[in-house]
Amino acid sequence: MREFFRDIRFWFRLQFKRIRLIIRRLVRFFAVDLWDINEDRATLSKWKTRLLVDLRIIFVLVLSFSRRRIAYQATSLAFRTILAMVPFLAVILFILSQMGFGGILEGFITSHLSDTGISHMLVRAADNLVRTSTTSLFGFISTFSFFWILIVTFMQVVRVFDNVWGNVRKRSWGRNMLLVFLMILMAPMFILVFIGGFLLIGQVTETLVGASAPLHTFLNWFTLGLLVILILSLLYKFIPSVKVHYRYALRSAIISGTVFTLLQYLYFGTQVFLTGLSGVYGYFAAIPLFMLWLNLGWNVILYGAGLTYAIQAVRRKDVSVKELEEFTARVRERIETPS
Repeated sequence: MREFFRDIRFWFRLQFKRIRLIIRRLVRFFAVDLWDINEDRATLSKWKTRLLVDLRIIFVLVLSFSRRRIAYQATSLAFRTILAMVPFLAVILFILSQMGFGGILEGFITSHLSDTGISHMLVRAADNLVRTSTTSLFGFISTFSFFWILIVTFMQVVRVFDNVWGNVRKRSWGRNMLLVFLMILMAPMFILVFIGGFLLIGQVTETLVGASAPLHTFLNWFTLGLLVILILSLLYKFIPSVKVHYRYALRSAIISGTVFTLLQYLYFGTQVFLTGLSGVYGYFAAIPLFMLWLNLGWNVILYGAGLTYAIQAVRRKDVSVKELEEFTARVRERIETPS
C-alpha cells in the first residue's frame, strides 16, 4: 500500500514538473523568442508574419491589461454609470425637447424596449428630473448635482482611457472639460441618427419580408452593431490623450463592437424572458442583470481600447511598452541565471 501511494505521489510530482516546464517555455516564447523573430517578409511567409504580429498584439494586450488593473477600473466605471444614467438620459431628453424631437426617444423606448423592465424606470426618472429642474429651487439644486455626477463620470472615462495607454502626456483640465461637453452634446445627435436608421430599415424590411421574419430582426441588430462600431471607433480615436490612428481604432471597434452587440442581444433576450415568467420577479431581476450587463459592457469597451493600444504599439513601434520591456528583462535574467 505504501508503494502504491508513493507511486501516485511520484506521478503527481512528475506531472507538476511537466506543467511548470510547459508554462516556462510559453512565458519564454511570448516574452523573449516572439520578439527576437525577424518579421522580414523575405524570410517569413505572409500568413506566418500575420500570425507573428497577432501573437505580439495579444501578448501586449494581456500584459498591459493585467499590469494596469483595467478590469477593476471597468467595475468602477460600471458603478459610476449607474449613478450617471438618469442624469445622462435627462440631458438627452432636454436637448431633444429643445430641438423639437422630445417625444422621439420616449416613443422609441416605449415601442421597442417596453419589455426590458428597467428602461421604463430610467425614462420616468429622467423625465421627472427634467420637469422638476424648472419648478423649484430644490429641483434646480438636485439637477445641478446630478449634472455634476455626469461630468465626473465622463472625466473618469477619459482618465481610464489614458490609463489604458499608459504613461502618456495628459490633457489640461480645460481641454478635458471641452471634450466632455462635446461628448454630452453629440450624444443626442447619434441617438437621432440611430433611431432614424433603425426605423427606416425596420419599415423597409417589414414591407419586403414582414415584421416577424428573422431577416427583419437580424437587420435591426445589424444596424445597432454598425452604430456601436462607429461610436467605439470615435471613442478610441479621440478620447485618449495621445495620437491614435483611426484605422487601428476601427479594427478594434469592429471586434469590440461586435462582442458588445452580441452582449446586448443576450441581455435583452434574458430580460424579456425573465419578465415574461413573472412580472414581479422579472422587475427584481432586472436590476442585478442590468448591473452585470454594465460591468461586462465596460470590460468589452476597455478591452477594445487596449486592443487599439496594442495594435498601434506593435504595428508602428511608436509606443513605448514599459510593461513589456520590464517583463522581458526579468524573463531574460531568469533564463540566463543558472538554476
